[in-house]
Amino acid sequence: MNKQTFAKGMEYLNTYYVNLKINLDNPMVIEIWFDVFKHMEDENFINLIKNYCLENVYAPQSPTSILEFAKQKYLENQPQAELEFEKVVELNKRYSLRINEDTIMAKIDSEITRSVLKAFKNDFINIGDDNRDMVKKRFIAQFNSLLKANSIEQANGLIGIEKNKLLGE
Repeated sequence: MNKQTFAKGMEYLNTYYVNLKINLDNPMVIEIWFDVFKHMEDENFINLIKNYCLENVYAPQSPTSILEFAKQKYLENQPQAELEFEKVVELNKRYSLRINEDTIMAKIDSEITRSVLKAFKNDFINIGDDNRDMVKKRFIAQFNSLLKANSIEQANGLIGIEKNKLLGE
């Protein structure tokens, strides 16, 4: 991101939230905020700032507030675990995972769902009334775990961090 775009985004925040006064004359303030967002594309940064303002009554307390907002928006746009489970069960009934795995995988849009299905393939092949709840519980737990990890990865990617080495992620 270029510094003019960054300055425009910060000025937008300062103007939108009348009680927020990010001191744009303080080099340390600029360094802290810019370091978080410097790897973002200009347009993505401006859109993130504007969307944050439109959807949040309160000003951000730090750059992290805006990143948490970005993670939340990402998660809201992802499929829900229970719906994905039901979709996999229906596809298995229709095409049989044992025989037509490639067909079923091609009909699943979510990479997370495909990953979980691969991990629990045998459970779905052998699913029945007696073990459906157990398979569903395991599927949902794994799906949500991968979704959370993916949201962190997406947020980190948004700001140019491949791995957060300090947190051991």
